[in-house]
Amino acid sequence: MTELSNVAKGTEYELFVRGVYEAVLKAEGVESIKEKHDIKLVGKSGCEHQIDVYWEFKIAGQTYRTAIECKAFNSDVAIGRIRDFYGVLADVPNLNGIFVT
Repeated sequence: MTELSNVAKGTEYELFVRGVYEAVLKAEGVESIKEKHDIKLVGKSGCEHQIDVYWEFKIAGQTYRTAIECKAFNSDVAIGRIRDFYGVLADVPNLNGIFVT
């Protein structure tokens, strides 16, 4: 049996999280507008940010933009990773965030 690389494990985990999130939204009856895996968003600083899972959905006529940061770690997540994600959320207008590990 071939062992997956860290990148492959990470991608597999991102796709798993995407599937879970999709199931939750469907169960809640949420109107999904756009869903993407591994995209780039440009912030107001001009920096390009990699987003593991991106979702736009609508609830009661309001559109929500959500970035999901996935970390397939088997140890504690360093505070720097959380701060980096917070920086992305602060830089990209009207973006909500979920950090999954």
